[in-house]
Amino acid sequence: MHFVLALLGTTVAHAYPRGPGPGPGPVGQESFTVSLGTNTAFDGDPATFRLTAEGEGDLTRGPDLRLAIAVPVTWMTAGEDRFGVSFRSSVFEIPPSLRLRLFPRLAVRPYADLGLGVAIASTTSDGWLFSDQSNTIGWMTRSALGVDIGDPRGLYVKIEPISMDTYHLGGNDTRVGAMVGVGSRF
Repeated sequence: MHFVLALLGTTVAHAYPRGPGPGPGPVGQESFTVSLGTNTAFDGDPATFRLTAEGEGDLTRGPDLRLAIAVPVTWMTAGEDRFGVSFRSSVFEIPPSLRLRLFPRLAVRPYADLGLGVAIASTTSDGWLFSDQSNTIGWMTRSALGVDIGDPRGLYVKIEPISMDTYHLGGNDTRVGAMVGVGSRF
């Protein structure tokens, strides 16, 4: 227990230097991340593959808290074969999100997202006797909890163990997932 407290004290002491000087070290105000992940609706349909490129910029800056705007651009795909019919779906989504990030100067920075945006879905069905394609545009909501691990002004690993996306594309569909990525804060 004493080791954990000493390690925590050392981490905080390095993040917030004491004595005269310019104050805490620099923290990047913008970042760019590329992530891979999956999600599912737990309804028997297959899980999806997700690829996300995300930009982030701080709106307000405090010593222990940052509020930022994050713009994830995601391509999601899923498919399955049932009774000789092939179903393929692709979704392109852009849900700008408010991001609340804690402890921006530490090596481990937890965050929470809440967003609203647009989703464009394309579905193709191919069977023995028919082929059908449909496109739908709607809106979506996004929420997520995650953590950035690494340099506050440099390379880091992003781990988002839980996210929830709700799609409003004629009907409502909610999916829960996780993502892992690599980014750079500058």
